Amino acid sequence: MFCEKCGKQLYEGKSECPHCRAPVYGESEIQQPPAFPQKGPYRQRLHGVVLSNEEFAIRTYHCSQLKFPSCSGYLSVTNRRVLFHGHSGRSGDSAGSRIVNEVPLNTVSGISSFYGGKVLWGRLMAGLLIIMGVIAIFYMNQLLISWHPLSARTVAGVLGLIIGVIALCTCYRKTFVLKVYSSQANNSPIDISARSGGIACCTALFSIIAYPTEQTDHMMLELGAMISDLQNLGDHGAALWKR
Repeated sequence: MFCEKCGKQLYEGKSECPHCRAPVYGESEIQQPPAFPQKGPYRQRLHGVVLSNEEFAIRTYHCSQLKFPSCSGYLSVTNRRVLFHGHSGRSGDSAGSRIVNEVPLNTVSGISSFYGGKVLWGRLMAGLLIIMGVIAIFYMNQLLISWHPLSARTVAGVLGLIIGVIALCTCYRKTFVLKVYSSQANNSPIDISARSGGIACCTALFSIIAYPTEQTDHMMLELGAMISDLQNLGDHGAALWKR
């Protein structure tokens, strides 16, 4: 049995912790992990991810989202694993796509995270080049003097200017990076960053490069402490974080 405040081991019959003087509750008073049916289709699921026998969720964070294409990413911590699960469309929609990465809890060896703004330099340069190119074409063809609103060149030039302005307006975005390292893997099994995306027919991949949510900052601040307590205190740490 361990103290809920300082985490040091306690002995039976004590009504308060001898180290920090915090009141000691009986084992029956500590909130225990809930019991869930563990057979067949009744096995507990976490956003569609099936949990193993005697595994239960402790915290789930909605850490990334994107409106177009519609997708969401969640980071979950159980008493056995750290999971990232992203899906496109509605949760549980079989017509969408899904991505799941996981790390065994007892092998987590480090966490690296970043939250802030990022300039997409490629989009910035493309926007500037498009605008400069359209202006140069207008000048070379003397469209600024003999301008006609219905000419094909004028319409193409206006469309080019619109595309360039959109590229400039969207070259800055909020972003975050989260890497969960494992002692049993050379690379980071969970890697949420703008560099993680790829070209594939799976819109769920966008959940790992999507925008942060209102829960992202909270997740970054407490994830390390939670994993440390779960690794060092075991079921007692799980009960404390469940509470």
